[in-house]
Amino acid sequence: MDPRKNTARFYDTVIHPINDLPFYIKRIKSLKSKNVLELGCGTGRVLVPLAKYCKKIVGIDYSQEMLEICKEKIKNEGLTNATTIQGDISNLNLGELFDLVIAPYRVLQALETENEVQAFFETISLHLKSSGRGILNIFKPKKSAEELRSSWHQPDEIINQEINMKDGSRLVYAFRQHKINKEKLILYPDMIYRRYFNNVLVEEVIHPIIMRCYYPDEFKRLITNMGFSITGSWGGYNNEEYGVGPELVIEFKKK
Repeated sequence: MDPRKNTARFYDTVIHPINDLPFYIKRIKSLKSKNVLELGCGTGRVLVPLAKYCKKIVGIDYSQEMLEICKEKIKNEGLTNATTIQGDISNLNLGELFDLVIAPYRVLQALETENEVQAFFETISLHLKSSGRGILNIFKPKKSAEELRSSWHQPDEIINQEINMKDGSRLVYAFRQHKINKEKLILYPDMIYRRYFNNVLVEEVIHPIIMRCYYPDEFKRLITNMGFSITGSWGGYNNEEYGVGPELVIEFKKK
């Protein structure tokens, strides 16, 4: 079962720390043609604001619950150039080419196996025009590989946000370290959503996620080994130097 089935309704309530929209808008504005494919579009956090700058934008996501929220946003905004499709980003053939293929907010890191990663890049290649561009983003690990291997197993729980809900409840969003694949450096944390009424816990939903770590040089090698040429790289969405800023963002094209 898709773990997001029970957490999709909380996704837009939680404040996401990355202000990536201006970056993607700028990239779209630079395109002569503006047909865009977003892999892992979720609730449309990126897709819906970008739609007004696109001739056409298509969003793919595995979670039907996330897509229902995205579709409602598209309807409410009156967007006629935006569509969504439920599908697997590692097994996709739309029979269509795009000027820009994006997978914002660390979608790549949710792919656990080498086969999934390989198939994901095949999806990009299959849908990218010869003149088109792809953009991927991951976070830059704050710790070295050895530090992660030695410290991640500790079951630390961090409260990231507390939010007052419209129904009068209080939502507490927490992040808990769970387990780690030390060989492949894959982290398995839990995202935890707890709702309280009058300080009494009334609901707890746990969403286990996958975060596969890549370091700056490794991320570049991955993209070039998959048959692409790098055309730009940044350390975040405010023009930080690659490898220095908190994020790793790479733009690429077909070789």
